[in-house]
Amino acid sequence: MKNKVKIILTSGSGGAGCVSFRKEKFVSRGGPDGGDGGDGGDVVLIPNKDMYDLDCFYNYQKFNAGSGEPGGKKNKNGKRGNDLELTLPFNCEINISGETKIILNKKTVFLKGGEKGKGNIKFKSSINQEPLLAEYGG
Repeated sequence: MKNKVKIILTSGSGGAGCVSFRKEKFVSRGGPDGGDGGDGGDVVLIPNKDMYDLDCFYNYQKFNAGSGEPGGKKNKNGKRGNDLELTLPFNCEINISGETKIILNKKTVFLKGGEKGKGNIKFKSSINQEPLLAEYGG
């Protein structure tokens, strides 16, 4: 019966934006159409009253949420990363780097996923009508 474990949790990173330009028959210089990337997945902690020990974390110590997918052509946004949901005992005490203490008694978003990167359509302006710029996800 395990009462104390050390685990490593990582939230997902955001997907990168896309640099793409509209290409159609009879449309010359169609302009930018690169989509945004997807947001990264969150780490969610869920309390469970029927769980009494931490034996399920004995073999696995590293947990990662899903990363967001990159944006695509034709202004298609990337898919959001999958959330990681961990079930812990009710009133479980969580120490972060030995300093902060959290007592888990309700569903909590513990780590927020990374932000999505913007595609080149977001950087279009009257001055720069063909931006060759997109952001990486955070």
